[in-house]
This record gives sequence, C-alpha cells and structure tokens, in this order.
Amino acid sequence: RDTVLSIQLFQLYDQSEAVDLAINWLNDYQAINNDELAWQLYSGALNTVKKAAVTDQLLQNINSDGGWGLSPNAESSIYDTALVIRSLIKSGASSYTPSTATKLYLENQINSDFGVGYVSGGKSSISSSLMLLDALVQSDWSSTLITNTVDFIIDQQNANGGFGGDESTVHETAQAVGVLKKLEGQDYTQQIGLATTQLSKMQSVDGSFEGSIYSSALAS
Repeated sequence: RDTVLSIQLFQLYDQSEAVDLAINWLNDYQAINNDELAWQLYSGALNTVKKAAVTDQLLQNINSDGGWGLSPNAESSIYDTALVIRSLIKSGASSYTPSTATKLYLENQINSDFGVGYVSGGKSSISSSLMLLDALVQSDWSSTLITNTVDFIIDQQNANGGFGGDESTVHETAQAVGVLKKLEGQDYTQQIGLATTQLSKMQSVDGSFEGSIYSSALAS
C-alpha cells in the first residue's frame, strides 16, 4: 500500500523517474495475500498481463459467504472484503459488480450504530467503516446503507476536527477527507474543512505525518 499511494502522489507532482521505478517494482512484485493483491490492483499502474493475473487471483479467492479474508481460505473480514471490492471496481476489472452473496455478507455485518468492525461481530471501527463507504460509493448499492454509514462516520469526528476514535490519527482523518469528497450531491464542506485544518497541525517538522509513508501519502 505504501508503494501504491506513493505512485499516486508522485504522479500528481510529475515525479516521473520515481514513478517509473515504483511501477516497475510493483509489476514484478508477487503479492502474498488478498490485501497486497487488492492494493496492487488499486494502483491503476499494472500492465495488462499483471492486471489480468491479479484480478483472476482475487476473484478466485472469494469465500463461499461472498467475502474475502486476509489470505485465501481465511475467514472473511469486512475490511478485506471492502478493500477488494473497491479495487476491483476502480480498476474496471471484468466489469465487476458485487454478487448478491457479497452484498448480503457486508449488509449482515452492519452494527446497530451503523458502523462495521474489522471482523464479524467486532466493535465498529472508523477505518473499516471508511473502507466500506469507499467501496459503497463506487458501486450500485442501497442509498440508505450509504447514508447510514456516512452518519456513523460523521458522528466519529472529534472535537479537534480529526477522526480516529479517542485520539485523532493522520491516516483515518485523511481517509475520511478523501471519502467524504467523493459523496456527490451531499455537502460536507464543514466537516472536511475541520479535518483538513487538523491534518495541517499534525505534520512533523521533517515534513512527514506520523513518520509513516502511508500516512504521509494519504495526507498529502
């Protein structure tokens, strides 16, 4: 995921040499689990042969309940399932649309507060709920489910404008900003503005966010 987000960031700033090196590495890399396969596909930087191979592998790795786990045959998790769906849709892979089984799997994981956990029955998590929302807005899903998930996420915004449970984190705040911006026809300008202001306060003197490539790329 670090390489994928760095590629997308470098492309924005026309850092062609760094982009080319990263894309070559990404196409040569052999992913070891569904998360890595999904992030590879999400990059939009795979060549035709690699994209087809990664897509086929992800589609083969689906569990009987319609979800995906971290690894093939591992118990399905909400986070991994949403991550894979988001990647398959964004890549335009085989005109993918979630199956009825996949939709039912995810809809059955919604908690009473309208959030979702990492695993079935788990405590609602802002990261998992944001990943789910990112997948929902890119597919043909119930508007009620999307609205309920948005409401849960908005309710998690902290007094300082950030997101992340009891303490705001860079990656969850940046992820929330990115997902909320994708919601067409709905105005979350105030929430996005507060979160963006908080993000600017979380940058370290060395220019990084939380000393993490992942967080820094998300926040940039």
